[in-house]
Amino acid sequence: MDAYKLEMRHICKAFGSLAATDNIDLYVRKGTVHAIIGENGAGKSTLMSILSSVQRQDSGDILIDGRPASFKDPLDAVRHGIGMVYQEFMQFRGLTVLDNIIMGYEIKKGPFIDKKASRKRLEQICADSGFSLPLDTLVDDLPVALLQQVEIVKVLYKNADIIILDEPTSVLTPQGIEGLFQAIRSLAAKEKTILLITHKLKEVLAIADDITVLKNGKVTGRLIASEADESLLARLMVGREVM
Repeated sequence: MDAYKLEMRHICKAFGSLAATDNIDLYVRKGTVHAIIGENGAGKSTLMSILSSVQRQDSGDILIDGRPASFKDPLDAVRHGIGMVYQEFMQFRGLTVLDNIIMGYEIKKGPFIDKKASRKRLEQICADSGFSLPLDTLVDDLPVALLQQVEIVKVLYKNADIIILDEPTSVLTPQGIEGLFQAIRSLAAKEKTILLITHKLKEVLAIADDITVLKNGKVTGRLIASEADESLLARLMVGREVM
């Protein structure tokens, strides 16, 4: 059995009387693509907000590489190797790709920013991950698929080992989706662990290794993707046969 890179055990989070996550267990193997699926309101986003320390669980534990992990804030989660790529890209308009990626994490030489060292590191990350980014181009001038790549490279630049992709295909063309999937496969092959948050079942079956299904804040299924099909996943998501 492969070692678990990430474990979330008995995670509970309530908003008033609503249990957004109700005793959720999540087990993610290192170097795999793990899809977390469910309808809107299933608890996917809340669970990932807890992992990235945007929200704090009411109870439950997080383990990374078998060791308990407790984050003070989102920056602390980043320091623990958690990187989240949101649906809404967070970029500084009017700045280059390079400046967007290194913002707040610049390599310094004394009191000065060492742009040459930053560029060298970014070029190496892009080469290792199969991305081709125009580092000197303004982000304002990039198509959506490249903007998404900027966000992924940004978390890699911050040394993310666990990369959360929140509905990443919702803004992409079919060609952009295939490019994203190639990048995901390349990252997983280099021992990065990918958490894919989505409700698109065809895409889940095309890219995921493992699947956790959520419904109303509870886990309704844990599956190996190669042993699943759309009808089974849909049934687990909604609790009944889907015609």
